[in-house]
Amino acid sequence: MQGLLLGNLARMTTIDALVALVPPPRNPIDASGDWTQVENALGLELPSDFRSLIGSYGLGQFVNFITPLTPFGSRNLLLQSAQLLLESEQPFREANPDKCPYPYYPEAGGLLEWAGTDNGDRLCWATGGHPDTWTVSSCARPVNDLVSVRSVDVESKCLVRPLHLAGLAAAA
Repeated sequence: MQGLLLGNLARMTTIDALVALVPPPRNPIDASGDWTQVENALGLELPSDFRSLIGSYGLGQFVNFITPLTPFGSRNLLLQSAQLLLESEQPFREANPDKCPYPYYPEAGGLLEWAGTDNGDRLCWATGGHPDTWTVSSCARPVNDLVSVRSVDVESKCLVRPLHLAGLAAAA
């Protein structure tokens, strides 16, 4: 019995751990749509755990602080952010190239925002390599102070630890 339990735990994903800590809403808002259309519009395949995160929780906010950018619904937050990142950050980068050596999506390997925080920071992927191995970075606006975290399933890992404190609240 113990071997079976340990085997099941070994197969548990980070999304499974997140769902165990914070059950998703019964009817998540803007949680489903055509991922192929989203990825074609971006020209990028997205990480599988992000797809699972959006599919489970949809539009919402973790610990009243982190808002994953769902690509579904009328606001299409992921695509909207992707289209604006380079435009909004390029003037700062041009004026301060030493402070901002990072490429921005759609540039090769560029930063692509997948979530935002209430204090205006961005959680971005560095989009080089296979999507399930992308590095996640937290960066202030403008993107001149970057803190990177290297991990597979890192979006979920970043969210799991504090979730037991406040849970998930629906976005307004």
